[in-house]
Formats: sequence, C-alpha cells, structure tokens
Amino acid sequence: MAKLFRAVVHAHDTQQSFVTVLHYTTEDGSIHASDVASNFAGTITTGLRATLRTSGQLDDVTVTEVLPFGTLTPPEQSTHVLNLAGTFAPGGQSIDTALCGLVDLKTNVAGRGTHGWTYAYPMIEVAQLAAGGESISSSGTYWTGMGTLATGLVADVVVGSSHVTPVVFSAARWRRAEANYWFGITAAVRSSKPRWLRKRTLIV
Repeated sequence: MAKLFRAVVHAHDTQQSFVTVLHYTTEDGSIHASDVASNFAGTITTGLRATLRTSGQLDDVTVTEVLPFGTLTPPEQSTHVLNLAGTFAPGGQSIDTALCGLVDLKTNVAGRGTHGWTYAYPMIEVAQLAAGGESISSSGTYWTGMGTLATGLVADVVVGSSHVTPVVFSAARWRRAEANYWFGITAAVRSSKPRWLRKRTLIV
C-alpha cells in the first residue's frame, strides 16, 4: 500500500524564518516518517541551499505521514536536524526580501490541484535581475541556484533500497476523499519571472 508524507523544511537567515512544504510517496509500506526524515538530506537540501544566502541555514525537516481524510489514527511524525548553511552569496542587499524566484512542478495530469510550485529564497540583490527588472538574469548566480533547486525538487529520498518519490499534493482533493489526491512530478521548471511574496517583505 502506498504511503504519502509531508516534509516541512524550516530555514532562516539573519532577517527572517522560512517554511518550505514538500510531499513524497512510496510503495514500500515498511517506510516510516522517521526513515524519510533521517535520509532527507541530499539532492533536495543541496537544491534548497542554492538560493539561501550563506548567512542562513536549513534548520530541520519535520516529516508527517498523510493519512486518508477522516482517518482517526494519529499520523506518524519525525523531526531531523539539518543545520546546513546556505550557498547563495549575493553582493549585498539592494532589493526587498519579498522578491524571489519560483519553480513550477509539472505532472502528467490536467486539472485543478494537479500542478504545484515551490518558491526559492529571497533574491537579495538587484544584480540578479535582467535590465528593466522584469525577469531574472540568466547569467546570475541566483538563476543558477534555481536550476539546482529544480533538480532537487524532482529527486527521490533514498531509504536503503527503497525510493520515496516527490509528488504534488492536492489538499482540496484529499478533503473531498477523492481516489487520487497526489500526482507524480514529471518536471520542475524554473520561471524567469520574479515573484513578490508579500509575507516575506520587511517594508513597514
């Protein structure tokens, strides 16, 4: 029987804290939340660190099993400390921390709730934008970091000989108790359009 897990990655830099939520599935019924958490560090954490400035770090990951909607049994949960420093080194802060990149998560299913996305960490400096500021510079280190993030988002968590595979999770479909509420990721595509994530802004 397939299992579904939610992985919540906590991170911070010198100015604020961040939460990134990812989902994974496995056909190996012997895999537990603790297995996913303790084996989480790898390609995905390399990807996350690539847009997190060097003054920040990935703190920990909390993995929770997602049970079918309405299940009364408490889900398994496990937290694993990461303490991994960011690797993005901007040349000083010159734009608001709300500005960031986004990676689209594609699946082979059409419809609402069947595709997802993950935000990169703050862009920090205006030099990472192309002239005019309407796109992320393809020659910048932030764009390169977004590519590393995209690679991490499609990578499996390997537990022994078993693979825990990234998926897009639809909370709406889960709440409706539909038969399918997660979908395999076929591609992670970085967007050149900068995003303004209001909850990250430090403007008062």
